[in-house]
Amino acid sequence: MSETKETDNNLNEQSSNVPVPADPLQPEVKKDDKQESEMKTAKENSQSSKRKGKSSKKSSSSKKTRSRLSIRRTLRDDPNKEMKATLLTFQAIRNKGDQARVQLLLCNISDRDIFVKLRCSAASNITALPAGSGHIAPKSQMRILLTWQKPDGVTQWSELGTPKLLLTTYFMHQGMKAADEAPTNTRLMARVSTSKQCDADAPPIEQLLLDAVGKDLGVTPASTTSPNTAVTQAMTPTEQTPAMKTVKQDEHAEEEVDNLRWIIIALVLVIVLLLLQK
Repeated sequence: MSETKETDNNLNEQSSNVPVPADPLQPEVKKDDKQESEMKTAKENSQSSKRKGKSSKKSSSSKKTRSRLSIRRTLRDDPNKEMKATLLTFQAIRNKGDQARVQLLLCNISDRDIFVKLRCSAASNITALPAGSGHIAPKSQMRILLTWQKPDGVTQWSELGTPKLLLTTYFMHQGMKAADEAPTNTRLMARVSTSKQCDADAPPIEQLLLDAVGKDLGVTPASTTSPNTAVTQAMTPTEQTPAMKTVKQDEHAEEEVDNLRWIIIALVLVIVLLLLQK
């Protein structure tokens, strides 16, 4: 009995002295946690870099679209104010009551080449001569003769609706449209005058001025600047070009007509007062 007790005690001591093996899964769990944390940090870094890239792209794109192509009727109009749909007034041709005409005069008063394209709806019966699109050099002009044909079965021009036209313009660089150049679309509406007529070779003239306008006027672009960022130094050119001469002549004629109208109104008022005194 004593021997068995001694052997049992020896076995218990040996079992207590044997080291307990560590759990083999614990180091793997620690390694997995470390890998997950590394992956999270890498993901956060990539997201932050993407955000920075997007913000830089937005800032660069905002710089590219800083200036735009301005379209206005006269030099007195605000170039920074976007022109909404403008009205083109046709006049019926004498001895040809089924046709009406107007001449669209596009004046490029900027220092850059401009491409223009005029599109009409298929149901409008409006044709453009010599062409509905073309290139306008700096300080030059382009004339487009628009002819409106009255449809069969229509007796009065007032019976027709208002056709819509779209004038698309954009700046050109070395004879080509830049990849980052955004076009400018201007809506035009047509109507026929009810009180005036014209000869076939002398239609009325509707004038539009094309210019480059940006937020900071008077800033000249650097040599590495995108074509979209060009800004004119002045609103009017220094030299008298044919386009500018035509513009000034038209404006001077409008001023003379306005002055004559006021003179006639004043004379009528004077006559009315004299008649009332009698």
